[in-house]
Amino acid sequence: MPTKCWPARVHIYCALCRLLIFWKRRSSAQLSPSSAASTLTFYADRTDGLGARLLAVTWGKVLADHYGADLAISWSGMAANNKYHATETAEDIFSPAFIENNIIASASADKFDGISMNEFLTRYFPCGYIGSAGDLRVRADRPTGYRRNIRLALGNDAFARAFHDIGFSEKVKRALDLSRQPEIGSGAVAVHLRAGDIVNDVFRLMDTFAGKVAPYRLASAFTAEQRARGKHVILFGQDDGLGRAMAKAHGALWAPDLMPQELATNSERAFFDVGLMSRCSKVVSGTSDFTQLAAAIRGRRLTRLDKYWSYSNTLKILSTPAAPAVDAAASNLQKAFSYWSAARLILWSKPKHRAGALEYLDRALELDPDNFFYTFVKAAVLYSRRDTAHADALIEYIQSVKVHGGLLFLLTNVNAPVAPYLPLLTDAARNGSTWAALCLAFDPRGSLEARKAHARKALSLPSLTPELRERLEGV
Repeated sequence: MPTKCWPARVHIYCALCRLLIFWKRRSSAQLSPSSAASTLTFYADRTDGLGARLLAVTWGKVLADHYGADLAISWSGMAANNKYHATETAEDIFSPAFIENNIIASASADKFDGISMNEFLTRYFPCGYIGSAGDLRVRADRPTGYRRNIRLALGNDAFARAFHDIGFSEKVKRALDLSRQPEIGSGAVAVHLRAGDIVNDVFRLMDTFAGKVAPYRLASAFTAEQRARGKHVILFGQDDGLGRAMAKAHGALWAPDLMPQELATNSERAFFDVGLMSRCSKVVSGTSDFTQLAAAIRGRRLTRLDKYWSYSNTLKILSTPAAPAVDAAASNLQKAFSYWSAARLILWSKPKHRAGALEYLDRALELDPDNFFYTFVKAAVLYSRRDTAHADALIEYIQSVKVHGGLLFLLTNVNAPVAPYLPLLTDAARNGSTWAALCLAFDPRGSLEARKAHARKALSLPSLTPELRERLEGV
């Protein structure tokens, strides 16, 4: 592939940016990062999966080390019976000394009412925090839009240095040491088959986290392409049957086969995976936090499978069966998610052609008939096509679903499962659809006056469940 030639002005601009950053770094050396009368604290208090937590902790440490600041972490374990997200306690993850110096109680974390990481970076990076500004608390998380500047100022390996400098427990350090032992070949590519509860459980009933998943058909096509180019590919994931079938079909490696049996706990296995993944020249996935962590340690951008090919090629791969052995190993929920991903691609990339999503929504529902989220999105598309009677019937059906709360779950869950699709119901509600009005009464982006008007209209429905009626009366 020919090398892309940038115009001279781009090179000049980049050189000026580097010069500015160098000057600011020299200036920051003359500034006191803090004083005896003031403190700067970066605190990480995420409660979700291991990848997201470690991203927040490590970015917090990157900046805490740079400014000579404190790092405070609130860390609670997740339920051991959660087969998708089993994050152990702080004692399992960190060393006693690190816990003593950095771990704070959850109740103490509530007292931290500081600014966001991005707000801090906008004000102070890389010039330094001046102690006379007083006490400052910064909520540590991955910085948005500043990662390149941080690497330019602190070095491309700043994140890796901070990660490996965290005081991990002996068993975590052993897992990371063992991840350096397998022979993976030069230029290996890591592909993460993120699925878990987003494909197989309750989170498949919303759109919020769908982007984290690399649909198995995209992963299979990418692996086949990389192997044809002579690249070594390592597949990571929780679905053992599908992962092994894909590895065998394309001549790739399956990461669990490289893992020593002595790694017994979920966290040990997770740290082995992230260590092995970070040794690869490229990390490929959806937007999974776990793979973002591995890519950041490597000092590379995460390669997203949904952005790798053109729109038309991505749609074709998602809607076409993979290699026979791979498709045979895929569950109905995996196949349904691939079809849903095809529908989602159309809805988000080509909204004027949203009618084309109906075909893939129907295929997804054939494989996952209990997925009332897919049913709702289908109703939204039908409303936009003025097929109001059919759409009303689908919404009324969802109201009757009892598993996971049905329509009430979709409209009131904190993760706003259907919020992106509610605008498609606006014309139908304006033209007299009471079921569309019911849904819009819970639109988080609607004005209070508009939601109240929709609620009054929806209360006229004779078949409302008591739970929905009560929530509508409270709008």
